[in-house]
Amino acid sequence: MFSLFQGRTPAIRNGTPRSIAALERMRLGGDLQWLTLRGHDVANPVLLYVHGGPGGPDLGALRHFVPELEEHFVVAHWSQRGAGKSYARELSDDRMTMAQFVADLEELSLHLLQRFGQRKLFLVGQSWGTVLGMRLAARRPDLVAAYVGVNQVVDRGAEELRAYRACLQRARERGNGKAVAQLEALGEPQDGAFASVDGTLVQRRWMRALGLVTFEPERAAEIGRVIAMNPELTLRDLLNLFARVRWNMELLWPEFCRVDLAREIPAVDAPVFFVAGEHDWVTSPELASQYLDVLRAPKKEFVLFPRSGHVACFEEPRRFLEVMLRAKAACEP
Repeated sequence: MFSLFQGRTPAIRNGTPRSIAALERMRLGGDLQWLTLRGHDVANPVLLYVHGGPGGPDLGALRHFVPELEEHFVVAHWSQRGAGKSYARELSDDRMTMAQFVADLEELSLHLLQRFGQRKLFLVGQSWGTVLGMRLAARRPDLVAAYVGVNQVVDRGAEELRAYRACLQRARERGNGKAVAQLEALGEPQDGAFASVDGTLVQRRWMRALGLVTFEPERAAEIGRVIAMNPELTLRDLLNLFARVRWNMELLWPEFCRVDLAREIPAVDAPVFFVAGEHDWVTSPELASQYLDVLRAPKKEFVLFPRSGHVACFEEPRRFLEVMLRAKAACEP
């Protein structure tokens, strides 16, 4: 359960002097941000996980759902600026840009590689984090052993329109008059955005209520409980986890909605793996598959998880572990 006064990450079970379990903060882009570092052997490759959002940290979830990763990697779970544990009142609005987030990610990657004496790391992005991850992999392939995009973003305008239409259709099918009325009042998003952030928040609430986020609706509730009750969070962090989502959205959503990676990034000089949930209505498995078909990369693999929605790495953790072990094996001499 969360701590009232200080966070902590649990010790590695059956740990040795070569294991690591640390909750740390460091300055990235001049601002304090938090991360956990967990692994059975500090000589293992580094896996850097970039969470979704914007403003949606899931600290503790990777440790809970896929603890086996820590046997094969040093797992770095980063809480991005302005999100949850890394929110601070002194954060400047003008530093809440996607370019700054990518710069933070690059700085963190360089720090981790130097600290653990490695040349390259395994970079994993989820949803919003896939844009940051792809931009870094394209810009600095020399740092990336392999990139894994989970619920990969491609074209935000097309994805948001698809999500809205799916949500409205589900509401009509279930005879949910309140949902239908609110969604119809919003109208379809234009270039990925409604008239205000309020519209996106309303639409997302109905997607959760109508079971369109995860394949099994109860899994969404389980993920929420894991994040809210994990011991890395203090009471203040927990409050910020929910209270600062709108602030993040207002600053970052307009820029996020303009993302079209198929136009922006035609090639990545590193192995690329896309993990898609077959039932993902937030991003599009079809667009991800089409993008990977044309993306130039030394190795590519598209993996469809049949019992997953928009949080595939936590919905089918065993399959996700298998993908990560294949990515690791593909990069071994």
